Amino acid sequence: MDEGGMICARILPVRLAATMAVALTLGACDESPEEAAEDVVGDRGFFTVNPETRETMSAIPLDGQPDTVMVSGGELAGPLPLGFTMPEGARVLDSTFVSRGEKRSALVIFEIAATPEELAAFYRKQAASAGIETDVTLDGEAGRLVAGRQGTSRFSLNAAREGDVTAAQLMISDGLD
Repeated sequence: MDEGGMICARILPVRLAATMAVALTLGACDESPEEAAEDVVGDRGFFTVNPETRETMSAIPLDGQPDTVMVSGGELAGPLPLGFTMPEGARVLDSTFVSRGEKRSALVIFEIAATPEELAAFYRKQAASAGIETDVTLDGEAGRLVAGRQGTSRFSLNAAREGDVTAAQLMISDGLD
């Protein structure tokens, strides 16, 4: 399998999971997709789709806990958890942010001119600043995976070169499992 196929194989499960979550949310609301595209609001939370941008937002209330809120779309919905940032020149293709109270998680899929090695160095430095030791590094023909955790904080970067662009997937969690 070529590198492009490897990237698609890694990104596909993430998109599939997001699509399933949306489908389950819609199914739980007993609404048609047309009705749900505007807003689904009720005791079980809400789901909304911006018809122009196709960005989605949903919230699920949990007894005795803060609501779980998920925002997905082609732009960053807010700052990354734990002080992480996007590198200069990154073009965000898709992002999903989840929060529950003070706990946060983000998944960002992006492209950049930097090499996988440069991205790995960039995020190792940010992880160290957040108190996370990088304890996993996997190098292969298709790309590079770097990951680490400290307590309930986690991060992972999966990056592969496709021609003169690096396709990357960044996941950061600040206590949200």
